[in-house]
Amino acid sequence: MPASRRIGRPRPPGGKPLKLRPELVPRPLWGISAYRLLKRGAAWKRIRAEALSKSGDRCALCGAAGPPPGFGDARLYCHEVWRYDDRNGVATLRGFQILCAGCSSVAHLGRSAALGYLDETLAHLARVNGIPKAAARRIFDVGMEIWRERSGKPWRMAVSAALLTAHPELRVLVGQGAAPAGPATRKRE
Repeated sequence: MPASRRIGRPRPPGGKPLKLRPELVPRPLWGISAYRLLKRGAAWKRIRAEALSKSGDRCALCGAAGPPPGFGDARLYCHEVWRYDDRNGVATLRGFQILCAGCSSVAHLGRSAALGYLDETLAHLARVNGIPKAAARRIFDVGMEIWRERSGKPWRMAVSAALLTAHPELRVLVGQGAAPAGPATRKRE
């Protein structure tokens, strides 16, 4: 596997890059995040406020300011953007972006599927990217394959130098991680 694989590559039919893609968190990293480690305190609130300001209080990917079609949740979520180095088992926090409920469900597509929201989430993935729902389903299937591979190995976390300079409190993430706990399986619908 290449050093880093991104779901949605190669490009879908039509050749345009995906605006929105799932970013499935490897199982050994479940529950470890800036949001949780900073305990929703002042540092997290500052990070979220900066991301909201940067996005103009809208979803950074689809532009929604309220609930997208198929979702009743009008909240905007501060999403952590990670890059996964598969060769070295390092997940690096690269930034933050504001997502609506629909785009957040796509980012966490495996969780959304496990909670029974796969159809709505695939519809949102297709709508935002302008692709057929069958292509969105294939993106999900590929994403789950990558997730299973990634979940079968140990991971540790890093934070980009730019983020550490801007937010030194993110150092709490550096070195976090774990070995796989067991077989990587997830209920599929």
